[in-house]
Formats: sequence, C-alpha cells, structure tokens
Amino acid sequence: MYRALLISLFTTALSLAADITGKWELRGTSSGGDEARVQLVITESAGKYSATLYAEDDSVPVQGLTVSGDEVSFKIPTDEVTYTVKVTLKDGTAEGTYSASDGKSGKVSGKKV
Repeated sequence: MYRALLISLFTTALSLAADITGKWELRGTSSGGDEARVQLVITESAGKYSATLYAEDDSVPVQGLTVSGDEVSFKIPTDEVTYTVKVTLKDGTAEGTYSASDGKSGKVSGKKV
C-alpha cells in the first residue's frame, strides 16, 4: 500500500513538473536598451538536459546548464566575454536576467515556440 502511494505521488509530481524542453525565442535587453534575439533549444535524454543557443547563422552549445523545476541557468561563452543567464521558463513564457564577465547586465524575456 505504501509503495503504491509513493509511486502515485511520484508520477503526479512528474506530470506537474514544468516542460522546459523545446524551442524558446529569447530577447536580451541591456540597461541601455540594446536588444539581442536568439533561440534556445533545450533537449532532455535519460533525465539529463542539454541546450544549444542559435543566433543568426551561428550555434553555441551552452555550458553549465542547470535545471531546478522551472528555473534554468547556463553560461554562453563568446570570444570577448562569458554571459551567465538565469531564467524562469513557466507556462510558455521566459523571464530572467543575464550578466556578462565584463560587468554588463540586463533582462531576458521570451516565449516557447
């Protein structure tokens, strides 16, 4: 009986977990109003998440991807700086922040497509 209850609770918790996998259109906005638009594709296999960022004609696998419920964080290395992104992916929307190793920061918003 106890085992059946645990299994039921576990499967219910899994069904309530946020589905963050898929394609997300994100917009980063700096404090000065500059915008950058990218696509983030998150995949899951055997309980492990991975993601790739697409911008214009380039793609970059994100580094240090962590997922805790609907909270996601990762790093984007570039030639000049490394960006750290922390975003909440919930109900098809994305809201969060980014900071760069050069001290710049801004907001991140978007939607699942």
